[in-house]
Amino acid sequence: MKRVTSIVILALLAAMISMAPGAAAAAVFKIGGLASLQSGYGQSMVSGAALAIEEINAAGGVNGIKFEIDWQDTEANASIGRTAAQKLIYGSKVDAILGCHASTVVLAIESLVKSANVLEVAMGSATAVTDLGNPWIVRVREPDELTASVLANYIVDVKKYDKIAIFYMSEQYGVGGKDNMTAILKTKGITPVISVAHNPKDKDFSSQLLNIKKSGAKAMVIFSGLPDLGILVKQARQLCPEVEIFMSSVGRPSRSWMLPAPQLMAPLRLSHSLRITLMPWFRTS
Repeated sequence: MKRVTSIVILALLAAMISMAPGAAAAAVFKIGGLASLQSGYGQSMVSGAALAIEEINAAGGVNGIKFEIDWQDTEANASIGRTAAQKLIYGSKVDAILGCHASTVVLAIESLVKSANVLEVAMGSATAVTDLGNPWIVRVREPDELTASVLANYIVDVKKYDKIAIFYMSEQYGVGGKDNMTAILKTKGITPVISVAHNPKDKDFSSQLLNIKKSGAKAMVIFSGLPDLGILVKQARQLCPEVEIFMSSVGRPSRSWMLPAPQLMAPLRLSHSLRITLMPWFRTS
């Protein structure tokens, strides 16, 4: 994933130069990085950006302009993210912002980037980000509505499941994903048998998983940005192995249960009893 990320960021950074006010006159283009730095998603952003900047600068920069990046930890929290953005915009005086991957943070800082005329290349996928109509925010991930539509089409039309549970994290991405999935399932004449939530820092999901098991669900859709989704999946393996799990590209599970890209559309079998299906854009290597 780091190589793919670096290629994408190469293009984005070049675009930033042409769009950021006064950048052409600067010897160094300053980027402010926003991410939850303890999460896998945030760490992959740091690695990908570092590789991209190293390659760009080694080649002489873009039109002679070199890059540097200052990362700030948002902890995927709105207030912490806003403080971090203020530090980058008004303290470091960055020319553009890369991140955050958390929609909660993107929404919290949108007024800052708009008032300061600072371009933000955001990874947040919540529908609410699109609804802002902020010309200074460029999103580079699929919107949640598309994610929910692809998941629903596959689960219902291909897998033929009609008893579906939704397990979501109680923040912008999770709640939005749950709402989008519920709405799209409704167009197919299906109501989720159960929707349960967890908090961002939870590590024990046994209560929710047992309730999903009791509901009779045959499929579980997860909208969670946990630092390591493998924790949740491991517990699902133990408590409701008969339920097939579906998820999108948010969060980064441990490598112990990931498969190479060509196998992503097939059910991922961790054991004889657990099945997980990942959407095609879920890449970790």
